Amino acid sequence: MPETSLPVAQPRIAARQRLHFGVTTAIAILAGVLVVVALLVYYGFDGVGAQIAAVGWQNILLIAAIQAVVLAITGLAWWLLMRRPASTLPAVMGARLIREAGSELLPFSAFGGYLMSARALAVQHIWGPRAMASLIVDVTLEVATQILFAVVALALLAWYDLRSPIIGPVAVGLAVACAAVAATYAFQRRKIGFFERIGKPMAGNLFGRQFGRGLGVQHHVNGIYEAPWRVQACFLLHFACWIASAAEIWLMLQFMGQNIDFAPVLVIEGLSAAVCGAAFFVPNAIGIQEGAFVALGAVFGLDPESALALSLLKRARDLAVGVPSLLLWQGLEAHGLWRRLTAPFRAPAPSPMPAAAVRATNRSRDRLFATPDRF
Repeated sequence: MPETSLPVAQPRIAARQRLHFGVTTAIAILAGVLVVVALLVYYGFDGVGAQIAAVGWQNILLIAAIQAVVLAITGLAWWLLMRRPASTLPAVMGARLIREAGSELLPFSAFGGYLMSARALAVQHIWGPRAMASLIVDVTLEVATQILFAVVALALLAWYDLRSPIIGPVAVGLAVACAAVAATYAFQRRKIGFFERIGKPMAGNLFGRQFGRGLGVQHHVNGIYEAPWRVQACFLLHFACWIASAAEIWLMLQFMGQNIDFAPVLVIEGLSAAVCGAAFFVPNAIGIQEGAFVALGAVFGLDPESALALSLLKRARDLAVGVPSLLLWQGLEAHGLWRRLTAPFRAPAPSPMPAAAVRATNRSRDRLFATPDRF
């Protein structure tokens, strides 16, 4: 095959890959929706609707406000890894909200949310190798704390009912997840040059020229891990936010009139989050979350109607937080586009004096004032 045909074949391969991904995503979404509809038909729309109506939209907005604060705290955890000025903290918190909205509302996996948060920082000129490294480490620590949260939930489930058939499969899954996180950490520390190779192809389309200069991502990843207090603070903040997410579920149940202790709620939230995380290839975990809530709720005497209502209320909370976050993302993109379009009509900013010229000027000034007066 002549070499000139290779550039033509590459776009075709990319187009087939995008088509395959789109078809797979559509099938996964359709299957998840059918599972949710089947559960609602089987257990009855009226019972589930009555549980949701008992909460009321005011309480849903209250829980959404709490969730926004929790996500802002996770943004603080991410910002701690960046070593950026305090003035960038609101932008990083906003990018964290956008990451969650992209993962929960749009037909993407969690990776789509990661790229959206990176893009949100890029259009605000905060992106670069250090920010990319902080995103990698932040996601790793978030997954590690989610596994720890699931381990705590599994221990509580074993204390509550040691003979539960759920314990064995979940324990095996968590052991595999722990090994995967440990391997990821070792890979990040030792695979020198990996991030540079994967970063260059992504730079042109997603992050602009700022990440195109990001040939030091590996250096910054190592630098973050060499600052233990930042890593520990990020880890503790993420774990506290997982506990707060269980508190939100407990609050929803209280609004529904379900008097359940906090420990069973922590088990339901911790293990359902682990199941949804394992099914990352299903957009928004549609159907997976509902099935997990019904199965885990049954262990603690929660009726299926209340479990389904709880899952739908959680999605309503994500919708109330995610829609403004997506609007923020579109506003940032529109502002960046406007600046690019109007750049030729704006007066160019005066270029700063190069550092070498500043040093030469300072040396000349020092010699001038150090010379004795000869006149």
